[in-house]
Amino acid sequence: MTLVRCGREQSISLVSSITPRGYDLAARKISAREVASDIETGLSNEEIGKKYNLSEKDTRRLFEKLVSADLMTGEEHDRRIACLVRSADSRDGNGRRAVRKLAATTLPETPLARTQLLERFECDDKAGSAVSGRDIEPVQPEPHSDPTVKDIHKDAGPTPAEFIDVSKQGQNQWWRYAVSILFILFFSNLMWGIVTAVLGTRLDKSTGDFVGADTLGNYVLMHIGFLCYLVTFLLAVRFEHKRPILSLITRNQSIDWKKMGKSFGVFSALLSLVLIGDYLLAPETFEFSLNPDRFLLFAPVALILTPMQTTTEEIFFRGYLLQMTAFLTRNRFVLVFISGVLFMLPHLVNPETALGFLPVSLTYFAIGAFLTLVTLKGNGLESALGLHAANNLFALLVVNHANSSMKTESIFFCSSLDPVGSLVSFCIIAPVFYVLIFGNVPLFSRIIDKCRDSVRC
Repeated sequence: MTLVRCGREQSISLVSSITPRGYDLAARKISAREVASDIETGLSNEEIGKKYNLSEKDTRRLFEKLVSADLMTGEEHDRRIACLVRSADSRDGNGRRAVRKLAATTLPETPLARTQLLERFECDDKAGSAVSGRDIEPVQPEPHSDPTVKDIHKDAGPTPAEFIDVSKQGQNQWWRYAVSILFILFFSNLMWGIVTAVLGTRLDKSTGDFVGADTLGNYVLMHIGFLCYLVTFLLAVRFEHKRPILSLITRNQSIDWKKMGKSFGVFSALLSLVLIGDYLLAPETFEFSLNPDRFLLFAPVALILTPMQTTTEEIFFRGYLLQMTAFLTRNRFVLVFISGVLFMLPHLVNPETALGFLPVSLTYFAIGAFLTLVTLKGNGLESALGLHAANNLFALLVVNHANSSMKTESIFFCSSLDPVGSLVSFCIIAPVFYVLIFGNVPLFSRIIDKCRDSVRC
């Protein structure tokens, strides 16, 4: 139970049910002004508990919180706690309560003329004051001076220890997931279809491009589909699961942008090294394809829409579905495997599979599984978001290839893509990325330490 203040409004937030792991499942905010009015009018403990649907234990905690925050006098607190004790001691032979209701006469017959809590409110209304005993001294209000005081906009419940447990604060019945997924699939495709119909185009399934659209137009139309998907997905999470959107990305109160930026930079650097290696091995497959005019028009759009697309995929696969499967198993190997398979399946329709179904499928699986591993290790989605955005932007703006699912205005063009080589390259740079980001693999850590020592010598 915590006291929450915002300006002159004050309320008591009482956690009424907590899981064995300590995560807030239900929180009730009780108006401190209303409690003060109830105390002043002389309501008994039984009546206060019944009014706010509190057990005796919660009623005791309510009074303790009020007195600890100087919002109830110690004398009034002691009287009410004594009444609770007498009620608890009154039991019949079967262990049930013999006295279910405390008569109003168990409290002093004449209620307090003015409680300290009401004095606090009145002083706040007059300009701001602090209450010390029975004296009132005008001072500047300090709403956050008490460590128990929190911003009303922040979550009053405890922060989950792991990212995959954040969803326990929402509504998580299995049928809600089924309804949400059906809602997302139906309405996102409906919205996308309406937009393309209004624009007078359609998707050619044989080529994967929109009829009559140039490179930039085709790119924008494809990503409008992701935008429709994102909108319906966030609506389902917010209103069906009754969860904050931020819980799909982090267990904390804010996103760690530094972690995301570091992940983006490290993976971009590793992809650059792979590109250099590929060029040295097969320079004849690369050509410089930069068209400055078209590139400068395409790049700003890609820098906006591609992170939106990768974020949509990440919060669905590594946020929503990962947290959903965590209800079924806590085994991290199983979670990584399931997430890898779920990520691979929708990507099998991409034209890259024509180059070699097995190696391309394994590449998609490896990427999905590794992104899940990074999410679990980082205890949040930030590192996976940075990695995924770096990978897709690099493929769109730096080097594109003939069998790409998305034709773009890139700096280089690769006429031939080796699917086995791509799988091997990813399997090499993935552990290097892991070490550079998390730095706790013993073998690689020893190698890095030896390199540092040799440089110092």
